[in-house]
Amino acid sequence: MLKEHIPAGQASKEDVESVLLELGHPNELAAKYRGYERYLIGPMLLDTYLTTLKIVLA
Repeated sequence: MLKEHIPAGQASKEDVESVLLELGHPNELAAKYRGYERYLIGPMLLDTYLTTLKIVLA
């Protein structure tokens, strides 16, 4: 990506910064490569978890 912006190979700090800003947050970029979301408690079990939590804490 940096090579597309600077074909000569001499990139300045500003060039590197602009490419990093274009890529976005590292966690979001990793999620795109992963292809699926990571959950501590998945959507299928969330309602059951919340109900159990309410019963235990009540």
